[in-house]
Amino acid sequence: MTKDTTPRTTTTGLALTPSVLLTEALDDLIRAERSPEYEIDMNDWHRPIDKGKRCAVCMAGAMLAYRTGMSRAHNFLTSDYDANTAAVMFAVNNARNGDWRHFFNNVNDARKHLGFEELEIPAHVREHLGATRNMDYNSVHPDTFHKSMRGCIDYLAGSNL
Repeated sequence: MTKDTTPRTTTTGLALTPSVLLTEALDDLIRAERSPEYEIDMNDWHRPIDKGKRCAVCMAGAMLAYRTGMSRAHNFLTSDYDANTAAVMFAVNNARNGDWRHFFNNVNDARKHLGFEELEIPAHVREHLGATRNMDYNSVHPDTFHKSMRGCIDYLAGSNL
């Protein structure tokens, strides 16, 4: 087994490599979709419902729930964590919305502040992803959303990002 050398945030361990970050976020979203403990609401990061027995989460919030062990009773605010974790959360949200310019800016902000090299994003990646707008999760079947995100992730991974 090879050692995971993906740069990660120091407080929460969230990935700072775009394809790894989005793979983990999408996997966690799918896991939350299948769980009776979570309700998917792309307008909430991580908000308790049913007196904290369940939780409404977006794609980034699902990652918080599963990667940090955040309690379903906790209402997440980006001020709850360091600026690097908040930048990664915003990055996931931007990717979900198809805002790739801000996605890369957020990832690079977190990388820079943690002492990692900023990523150079080749023009072909910006052009390809810029033409790929992810669908509104609430207006398509989740499988369609997953497929669209996996296509973006595969393109990033194929570009060594």
